Amino acid sequence: MNLKRFAGPALLVLVAFGFSLLSPAAVEAFAGMLPTVTSLLATVFAITVFARWRSNGRRYLLFWGIGLVFYALGTAMEAAFGLFGWSPWIFRTYYLSGAVLTAAWLGQGTIFLLAKRWLPTASLVVLSLATLYGLYEVGRAELEPTFMSDRLVSTISADNATTSDQVLKLAAETVATPGGALMDVWARTIAAEAQIDLDQVTQAPQRLGYGVGKGDALVGTRALMEQQGVDVAQVTTPPSPGSAPLYVAQNGRILGTILFAPALELNGSALVRTTTNIRSLTPFFNVYGTLALAGGAIY
Repeated sequence: MNLKRFAGPALLVLVAFGFSLLSPAAVEAFAGMLPTVTSLLATVFAITVFARWRSNGRRYLLFWGIGLVFYALGTAMEAAFGLFGWSPWIFRTYYLSGAVLTAAWLGQGTIFLLAKRWLPTASLVVLSLATLYGLYEVGRAELEPTFMSDRLVSTISADNATTSDQVLKLAAETVATPGGALMDVWARTIAAEAQIDLDQVTQAPQRLGYGVGKGDALVGTRALMEQQGVDVAQVTTPPSPGSAPLYVAQNGRILGTILFAPALELNGSALVRTTTNIRSLTPFFNVYGTLALAGGAIY
């Protein structure tokens, strides 16, 4: 691979980064451009690797190229989200290609480079089957984009008997997990806003799809409240384009709502955990790729 051809694009990225340090606005602009630049560079690398594979037929180059395509596709979806906003297909493509498959297929190339005999073929069969199952799980997952947001706008009480601070505290105590383990972005944001000490939490909430429950309290979207038989018709919330209000209920009665602004970045919290196993499978792909790549580096 002729690395000299990448010197120009890499230099442009470094120059842009240097200028971005001059002002906060420039930093934000550079951050917004980064997924697009990264995707373009990854695409160039992938094309180069595939060209090498076509010229010499070495299979490890094929799988490295596939891994680079997944990486380019994932970062391209981040750029598309920044330009066009939320789309289920943008998210599914981002999560499958970027969060799940990139490291594993790059690692598969390293296995073909270094391993002998039966291991490369056997591992390829396992990874191919796992990829198909991952595609199925991502495809069947239900999504809630509000769960990706860390931009809490306001907490609104449903009546005069409860203050907004009380609503926020109840919500935070409900969503908090011991030590903050496995908390989604939205839940961690609520806990941080209420200044909950996660190290003092002893009970994890029950995951209920479009929200969580703990004891007699519920926090989640309208879909969760309707599933649990909680009436939300009497609650009026201000419009929040691109984001669903989260309701806080206790003993079957709505106490208030929490409003989030739309997320600025994609993340896996949009996956409704009870509708898919992909969040549990993601570590398999990442560990698979990490072990293969680390083993190759050590070798």
